[in-house]
Amino acid sequence: MKVKDMIVKAVVVIGLTFIVGCATENPWGLMNREVVEDLADDEISVNGFAGSLAAMKKERKMQIAVAVDISDQSQGRARPPDVAKLMTAAQSFARSYLENVKAYKLESVDLADINRTMKSGDDVNGIVFPFLIKAKAILTSETTRTTDDWVIYSCDLQWELVDNRTKANGLGGNATPTVVETRVCQSTTKRRLKASVSGVVGGLGGGDFKNAQKAYKDVLLNCMRQFQAQLATLIPFGGVVSGLKILDDEMSFTLKADKEQGVLTKMQMLLMNEDGDRIAVGEVLSSGNGKSNVKIWRWLSKSYRKQLEAVVGKGRDEVENWLDENPLHALCLGLAEEPALMQHRVSGP
Repeated sequence: MKVKDMIVKAVVVIGLTFIVGCATENPWGLMNREVVEDLADDEISVNGFAGSLAAMKKERKMQIAVAVDISDQSQGRARPPDVAKLMTAAQSFARSYLENVKAYKLESVDLADINRTMKSGDDVNGIVFPFLIKAKAILTSETTRTTDDWVIYSCDLQWELVDNRTKANGLGGNATPTVVETRVCQSTTKRRLKASVSGVVGGLGGGDFKNAQKAYKDVLLNCMRQFQAQLATLIPFGGVVSGLKILDDEMSFTLKADKEQGVLTKMQMLLMNEDGDRIAVGEVLSSGNGKSNVKIWRWLSKSYRKQLEAVVGKGRDEVENWLDENPLHALCLGLAEEPALMQHRVSGP
């Protein structure tokens, strides 16, 4: 007799506050050299919002309020995971990954504070944040019993980014806080199921409980890594150019920012002037001790190339004087590599 398919679902909802995107071919939204090489000149731009460059000029970290709200919507025949412990861990995951993005100054706040700020424009804990991040994450498990028994665990996160730079709080020209981006990221993993003699699905209970907890943790962590990568494309970071030089007929520049400001090796940086005019794209070769060395590999402005080459040819002092009068800045196009997998533990019952 053919065994009928049995579907068991357990759902946990996590309401967070941020933003993420997921594309089929590039789910991390990475912007490495290979990706940038495939873009036309007019497609290369910082996908952030007006004001990001101004923030970099001031060399301060962008302040973002992050709210975490979690509720349980468990259902199905199988025993659900330990929701309380998983939720506590989920909050830790979210905060740890956000704090790990050193380019931003992030503060966890209550969802009620975020909602109040969006209505009244009030500060949160004495701080008026330029950006607010909100999201919902749904964790699901689906068990299909056929010839091979598997439990499929998934995490779907829908994120919102709110631009809170309004006329009322003096940070910008918006009439009210505005949702400027809504995206989704996804993660899935599977575990083999061992059914009990009684026919009760055991993938979410019994001896498989800890395995289920770990599976939920894995998909959540994976989505947080996707979020970290996506945030860099929506609120870019970088720094001020402090030096220019030519070595082996190729120009490079020194950026007054390093890994503590989020600038990592292999990142693609967009070089711009004070007006936001695009000049060139460079790759970060090294980052540390408060500065980064960036090698230009693609020019977007022939006139600026000639001008900079002429300035560099006159020597270091002339370069410093020219940069004082004509400041240049560089912002990242996004993360070049997947964020490292941070280690967290979820204990069993």
